[in-house]
Amino acid sequence: MVAVFNSHLDNIRFGPDLVREAMRLFQIPLWNTYSFFMTYAELDGFDPRDERFAVKKEENEVLDLWILTRLQGLIQGVRDAMEAFEVHQAVRQFREFMDGLSNFWLRASRRRFWEKEYTKSKKAAYHTLYQVLVTLSKLLAPFMPFFAEHLYQTLVVPIAENPKDGFPLSVHLETYPEPDENWRDLKLEEQVGHVESLIVEGRSIRARTNLKIRQPLPNAVVVAKNEVLEQLKPFTNLILNELNLKNIEYTTDPGKVLERKLKPHFDKLDPKFRKEANKVGNHLKNLSDEQVEPLLKQLEEKGVATLVIDDKEYEISSDDVEVLTTNVEGYEGGEFNGGQVFLDTRITPELLLEGLARDVVRRIQTMRKDLNLDYEQHITVEYDTKSEELAKAIEINANLIKAETQADELVNTTISKLDDKFAKEWEINDVKGVSHVVKLKIAPQ
Repeated sequence: MVAVFNSHLDNIRFGPDLVREAMRLFQIPLWNTYSFFMTYAELDGFDPRDERFAVKKEENEVLDLWILTRLQGLIQGVRDAMEAFEVHQAVRQFREFMDGLSNFWLRASRRRFWEKEYTKSKKAAYHTLYQVLVTLSKLLAPFMPFFAEHLYQTLVVPIAENPKDGFPLSVHLETYPEPDENWRDLKLEEQVGHVESLIVEGRSIRARTNLKIRQPLPNAVVVAKNEVLEQLKPFTNLILNELNLKNIEYTTDPGKVLERKLKPHFDKLDPKFRKEANKVGNHLKNLSDEQVEPLLKQLEEKGVATLVIDDKEYEISSDDVEVLTTNVEGYEGGEFNGGQVFLDTRITPELLLEGLARDVVRRIQTMRKDLNLDYEQHITVEYDTKSEELAKAIEINANLIKAETQADELVNTTISKLDDKFAKEWEINDVKGVSHVVKLKIAPQ
């Protein structure tokens, strides 16, 4: 998994940095995904043979069908690469699939595993992840034999009804996976691929602007062709949740978020218009944003556009001008596979308070983890802060904090004694760089 080959397989680069890179991009995400599954499967008593967890194909959610069609593509891709002796191509496909599984499917499906009842959604999530992990154990066998064997021994062997009756006791005795075309859907892969790419770019914009994902943002504008927008719209709630947005707008008009001006190329205009070149150039420079848009549309569709100056027509081409674009104030944007996405980075006072409250949730969840509390364990939370803004954030968003942390009660009090186990002091920095200190104490119920 850590060998990187050039296109002619002349050289093999190997070293500690490549090992660390392979672990970061594939092995650690796979292990974390596997650990997540095992933790909740044990809590819920998941058994793929149990009728309580029975699920039909049509009961899968769209994201389940997407990761399963991606799995078929991975199987085919790995087989093709191995038959062509292009091991590096097989490795690359494992890495790309793992990114989609851990950074997209699992992030979007996590809450389904937390549902108290065995809903169709929860059962489908379990079966989907189980199927993916078992298949990966078989696919990985030639690449990571010991790791693949561990996955197989913990996921498959324990549920074998008659292991001595022809059931393989090792992944290395299994038949290598073949793609199942009944689960392949290239149109769905394209559709969800746009969604995944948009979300990844949205997170990248947040990272560039130092806006952590826990800070809600008021709006996003997605600019793309109509066919792409129609593919994105059914996933609006997912996009809102993954990027922590309050609203999203879809449009084919980049003028909603981009201000575009024209810079004339006088070296092109002079030979064409001679004495009138300056008049044409100055006219182009002074066009308003509303006037630029139809002109650009003509250039994009026909390669030429007609200007009317003092009742006289002048024809210009794309080579005659340069388009200068700037984002509308408050918006930061970037390109995704299919279009552009722009986030409104202006934080209202209400959104600032919600962001602080979500940071408090994060601290409480960390303390729950340190105390080894089960997900369903209810708690009481005491908090002590001299920050009026943070106290207000907790008070206004009390229901959000309770729901996220299984807290029955939030008590504003004085916490004089801190200990390693039940009480800690935290420092929370908001998007304006202001530091807020809070003491939190947990009492399990």
